[in-house]
Amino acid sequence: MGGCIPLQRSNFRELPRDYRGDVFIWDVDKTYLDSHFSSALDLASFLVEFAVDKQALPGAVPLLHAIRRGAGKGYNETPLYFVSASPPQLKAVIERKMLIDGIEYDGIAFKDQLGHVKKLHLKKLKMHLAYKLAALLEYNRDLPAGSGWYLFGDDAEDDAEIYSLFASIISRELPLPGLVRKLEQYNLSSCEIEELLGLARDAQSGPISLVQGIFIRLTKKHEYGDLTAPGENHFLCRDFLQAALVLAQLGKIQRGALVPVASQVAAAGNRLDVSIKDCLARMLELPDHEKRKLLAPLKEAGLINSLKV
Repeated sequence: MGGCIPLQRSNFRELPRDYRGDVFIWDVDKTYLDSHFSSALDLASFLVEFAVDKQALPGAVPLLHAIRRGAGKGYNETPLYFVSASPPQLKAVIERKMLIDGIEYDGIAFKDQLGHVKKLHLKKLKMHLAYKLAALLEYNRDLPAGSGWYLFGDDAEDDAEIYSLFASIISRELPLPGLVRKLEQYNLSSCEIEELLGLARDAQSGPISLVQGIFIRLTKKHEYGDLTAPGENHFLCRDFLQAALVLAQLGKIQRGALVPVASQVAAAGNRLDVSIKDCLARMLELPDHEKRKLLAPLKEAGLINSLKV
């Protein structure tokens, strides 16, 4: 993308224009990989690591495999894209890491963080709204209208706010004059606002698409009473087992896929009973027989001792 938003993006797959299935978008840093850079030093350190040094977050890889496969008996090859705040100089390393982890994907976007460093715009290293919103709107332009979007991010950045803003744009709940006023509240340049407004205008000139789910991985400590999602399709997840439970109940992944996700989450030192109780209390209000069906694979695998969690 030209202009003032530093965006390099790929899309390797052309979906049929009548496609009406799901599309999954994942952040990379702190959502797939255990990485972050809030300073130029963090960025420099991350750049010199090899692919084998990158650590995937517990449960992320088996969940990505399950999403790609889908809930049916066959291999669904669900469309999967990544939007990373990493610079394009890390493209080869991140793609190598995805190859090591066996992750299939259809495209990835990168942010030119080094460009900010060279211009001494160091505050821009942590400001991702213009970049991520632009990347999402560009993918929306590529993908068939009517797709159901599922967005994954974390609370270390502003992913929840960015995803909600994107959802309101493509659903046309937020008209262009309101979007201008909204963007002016952020520390964006006039050039960034103009570029985003142009992409939003394109999005609102065609058929409506909808964001069906926003999943935010919690990286900060929260008290249980503080976890209130901003909408019914927003899911605040302490770990990827909670995200997997929601997706399994929604019929987006196979229930059996819960086992490898839970195994990794448990191996990282997390208590599965606490995670499941929290998920059922906050995100999945189910009758007992639905809970038993959902959790049966975990009990059969010996990962939980009782269905009354």
